Amino acid sequence: MSKKPLQIVLGLGALAALAIGLIAYLPGAAKYFPDGADFPAKLDSEYRFMAGAFMGYAGMALYVAKNIETAVWPLRILCIAIFIGGLGRLLSILTVGPPPTGLYISMAVELLFPLFIVWQNAVIKKV
Repeated sequence: MSKKPLQIVLGLGALAALAIGLIAYLPGAAKYFPDGADFPAKLDSEYRFMAGAFMGYAGMALYVAKNIETAVWPLRILCIAIFIGGLGRLLSILTVGPPPTGLYISMAVELLFPLFIVWQNAVIKKV
């Protein structure tokens, strides 16, 4: 199995995560309160923190993509973190209710992240 497709997928995913993180980080939670309503500072702080963490995932994914044969544990940690985030979305659906449709897509992708570990293992075994 060639390493190039995995590197491309990880690289594109990293760029998407960086863009999504910036889109959330810059306006913060205010984008969900367009009428100028007050919202808790804690909500904005947590929202921007998570957006910043998402951008950190992007940096780790770029590192892993470049060093695909040797960055085994960084990819595993990244995949587990994103998978746990997907489980958090599932918990939110079960306890709070359904999100907008796009977040179902995000959750589905996040819950599939452990497959990157399998893919990387296949690439390493071929090298």
